[in-house]
Amino acid sequence: MKKSAYSLPIAALFTLSLAGCFGGEEETDTNPIIPVDSTKAAKKLSPGLYVGDYSPFDTTGSWESEFTLNLDGSFRFYWILRNEAIGDIKGKWFQKDSSLYFDDVTETFINQNSGFFVDGEVVEDDTNSVRDVTDSSFTRKEWTLMRQKPYWVSYKKKSFAQLKGGDYQYTRDIKVDDTTTLKVKIGISLDGTAFLYSYKEDTLESFQAAARWYQIGSIFGTEENRGRSFIDSLKKFDEWDTIPGALLQRIQDVSDTAFFMWSPGNVFSPGAWDVYNKIK
Repeated sequence: MKKSAYSLPIAALFTLSLAGCFGGEEETDTNPIIPVDSTKAAKKLSPGLYVGDYSPFDTTGSWESEFTLNLDGSFRFYWILRNEAIGDIKGKWFQKDSSLYFDDVTETFINQNSGFFVDGEVVEDDTNSVRDVTDSSFTRKEWTLMRQKPYWVSYKKKSFAQLKGGDYQYTRDIKVDDTTTLKVKIGISLDGTAFLYSYKEDTLESFQAAARWYQIGSIFGTEENRGRSFIDSLKKFDEWDTIPGALLQRIQDVSDTAFFMWSPGNVFSPGAWDVYNKIK
């Protein structure tokens, strides 16, 4: 997370309406996504986190998904485009034979102006076909982001290292001009479910944020976000401002001493993995 995550847009590459990935008004009773033979037995799906393989019909390798089926009957599905989460779908699931049912489904997509996930929308219940079910994999017939027709998408169970509590810091130099360079320090503190964020240029801390954090798979999320800026004229921080929605960012290479967080970039610089090292 950078200061820009709160103050500047995080641009999604496409404006998408993804209703139909789990179903939606475009489906009809004759759509091939609806199971034809509901009496055909299938092995029960094993709860856990699965990743989707879109390589057979996505030659760019840009699209990914992470699909969590929880033992309590809830699910969470993330659409990920070029390492940036752009869609968050959640609700309840259950399986009957070769049919996978979803209800109480809410879809939320990234707001291109703020970078946050706001204004979720309740969508219709849906049913998908599943086959080739094992303890660690299954294949699901679904609408993809390509949208031309439903595809059989393979899912494989995957485990992810979990972030541990502590204080982490990312440092970089920003060249202001030929003679001036600022050292930026971004701090993240994780204490239980409490999240604190600070942004410093040289020794001046100019921005702080607080939130409740969680990790699902490779997605680091914050909700109940608040932020405040330092007021130079008063030599103190302003009052906390509520920041609506959730911020979802991708992480990788999590260890006891560091983790990498994806920074989407902007029109001036490409996205990159920022390294946060544990300082205590």
